[in-house]
Amino acid sequence: MRFKSDDQIKYMTLIREINFLDSLIAQRNFFAENNPFQAIVGGGQAVQDLMERRASCSDRIREFYLSHGLPSRRPNVKEMASTVGLSTIYSYIYFAASNFVHFNPYALLRLGWGPKGEPCQFSVAHFGGYYRDLSAFCGALLYLAFARSFRSLLDMAADHQVACDKLEQILLAAPRWPELITFEELNLEHQHQESIFRRALLGKTAGENGHYVFVGILNEIKSLP
Repeated sequence: MRFKSDDQIKYMTLIREINFLDSLIAQRNFFAENNPFQAIVGGGQAVQDLMERRASCSDRIREFYLSHGLPSRRPNVKEMASTVGLSTIYSYIYFAASNFVHFNPYALLRLGWGPKGEPCQFSVAHFGGYYRDLSAFCGALLYLAFARSFRSLLDMAADHQVACDKLEQILLAAPRWPELITFEELNLEHQHQESIFRRALLGKTAGENGHYVFVGILNEIKSLP
């Protein structure tokens, strides 16, 4: 469901408050144990007082959910992405980011490269270019989704939509988007020519206004209210 404007502000205020308190409690506990002489925000407050403030905020969030006919717990990111129609882009970015920042045997083993049948060398540098491209690609997708969702609130300049259109066209024209599992790491030949051909076909689907008919992941962004 989509909240009314006043409810949106109330909800964001509650979430901001509980996130602030969680950070304050974590910071307070860490410095109290490891560096108690450093002055920090919240350092003079008793942990029990902070915990009581957090419990009060948590109760208000639960009451907010129940008053709107929702489960009493906060929805996770996957559920929120599904609600606004961004399941595909969420799954793509989630798996890309999760495999990179959390322990994952596969993510570690894919860093080993060398001549086939011989000892290989492990280095994060082997995937440096990949993660650079992945970050730029995901960053562009998230920015387009942000601009699409909040343009009316941010009062963006008239030429901003032109810039977004150009960015969308750059993404569509790219012969290869970052894959979660690459041909190279599996010692498979990449079908480069086939990808270029498919992109050329997609480019022919531009409408009369010059805008592309976006596929898959960009369609989700385009459909945002």
